Amino acid sequence: MYHTDGGVQTRLYVDGFYTYSDANLTNQWQYVSYQYSASRNGSIEVGLRFYDVSGFDGNETVFIDDYQVNGSTNGGGNTGGGNTGGGNTGGGNTGGSNGGNNSDSSNYYSSANGLSGFALKTELFNITKPPKEWGGSQYGKIWTFIRDHELDTYYERDQSVLDMYSENPLNPDPYNFTAGTHQCSQDLKYSGEGDCYNREHSMPKAWFGKGEPMHSDVHHVFPTDGSVNNKRNNHPFGEVGSREYTSNNGSLLGTGRSGLGYSGTVFEPIDEFKGDFARAHFYMATRYEDKASSWKSDSNAVFNGTGSQVFQSWYVNMLKRWHQQDPVSQKEIDRNNAAYEFQGNRNPFVDHPEFVERIW
Repeated sequence: MYHTDGGVQTRLYVDGFYTYSDANLTNQWQYVSYQYSASRNGSIEVGLRFYDVSGFDGNETVFIDDYQVNGSTNGGGNTGGGNTGGGNTGGGNTGGSNGGNNSDSSNYYSSANGLSGFALKTELFNITKPPKEWGGSQYGKIWTFIRDHELDTYYERDQSVLDMYSENPLNPDPYNFTAGTHQCSQDLKYSGEGDCYNREHSMPKAWFGKGEPMHSDVHHVFPTDGSVNNKRNNHPFGEVGSREYTSNNGSLLGTGRSGLGYSGTVFEPIDEFKGDFARAHFYMATRYEDKASSWKSDSNAVFNGTGSQVFQSWYVNMLKRWHQQDPVSQKEIDRNNAAYEFQGNRNPFVDHPEFVERIW
């Protein structure tokens, strides 16, 4: 890629995964690539998309050179390159579906081969059981996980804490947090946005009675602005019709839109991260399917009282829509690998996005 003015960002996408060019790197060539490992036989979509960013004046020129799909997989298939239409890929077992996965994941899902529906979900429940269940002591270690693995190396690439409630993907962030320094504590409290970050349970802990191991499961605990986290409270994610509050990065709080299936108060993150939260929720519904039927009393709006579907139909439909519209990013792949090292299990819906449709 060669950006002349820095007003446009290029997205390279491969079968639902994507990475971005650096729009701020102008008047020089930059190399953008993505390594993909096929998990099935068939065709995939490969291409480029372009997005205007802050400062775009309509005069941006982006040069593309040597756009290729090349290489081969060890799963028995071929890749074809040299055009922008998309390559045919061949794959073997249901191993790693992207190049960012930990090497151990090649056999991680082998027992799920050929399964679908709730039988697949139950097998993923078995697969994702960690080597040993953690206790409340892990919750304190999540601060260290944030320091080591939740930094912005994807957007501004400034090593600030990557907070999905304040990150602005295409424009300067409204504020930045330094890991450790701006960690909410007894000595550092928030009175508004930008004061400190804390550990947000994307599935609110009140929904599962604050119990372990759900409370300390890093696959659904993210660093977020303390004030915005407090605004979200225990409200479900949703799509806002009438807004009551808008955060500095555009996250919304308000009543559910007409046609959503729920008219109560919901919290809507920005589009860039909707898929991240959807996949975290699908993970929780799978990893804790043996406990989920008891969660209904904590959030009747979201849970349906079963360990199979787990969520109300309106919530499933919305999460699936978010999952499809915001595909797995490199950020999620890297985080999933780090979580595997941290607590010994993976989020299967990051490794295999197709599992969502095969189950729900």
